[in-house]
Amino acid sequence: MQEINIDSYGLCLNNRQGLTARLVNNTDTYKKYKFVIAIENSNCIDYITEKLIKVVASGSIPIVAGINGRPDYRRFMPEHSYINIYDYTSVKALANDLKRIANNKTLYESYLWYKKHNKNITQLSTLTLDEKIKQFADVIGSNAILIKNGIIRKEKSDDKICKLIRFIRQTPWQHIATHHGKQRRGPGFACLARDHLSTYFDSLSSNSSQTTKHLVAR
Repeated sequence: MQEINIDSYGLCLNNRQGLTARLVNNTDTYKKYKFVIAIENSNCIDYITEKLIKVVASGSIPIVAGINGRPDYRRFMPEHSYINIYDYTSVKALANDLKRIANNKTLYESYLWYKKHNKNITQLSTLTLDEKIKQFADVIGSNAILIKNGIIRKEKSDDKICKLIRFIRQTPWQHIATHHGKQRRGPGFACLARDHLSTYFDSLSSNSSQTTKHLVAR
């Protein structure tokens, strides 16, 4: 908030009132802003929530935080459609770039390129799944292969409920009772350390300062 004005409706650094019902009027509120911070509570592999979806629906540009594939936003968003905090070396650099983008209409709209298409989305309900996937791929263009071969291919597989029903029907109850699933990977493997974002820029600044002193000394 020292480098750029931020309206915070949540409990963290709250300075604005207005949101009363979770996931009801957020999108309408977001429409008033050019950028909306959509940082997840935990930076984990393949973990995103409704935050990103609501920002995209509002027409604003989402500001996210993904590093080392935690999460990899390229799997969820077309390229050049969001601002990643971890792409910057300091909070000041991020703030300056946000101001630059906001003050340049052509540059700002370039982040919304995927919304400009001639597809009639009101007819989506009448299309088959394959037709919907093709239309989706036509809209997002160069990033289509990544998303088609990742998320959509996964969602096209048999419904998880159907798999569960088949497992229950085809497996004797004695086997189900003694079945033990694989142990889940711990959060240290899948997620960034707690408070990683709050200390990230401090560590960059410290390393930069040490490097500068080293160069001057030589």
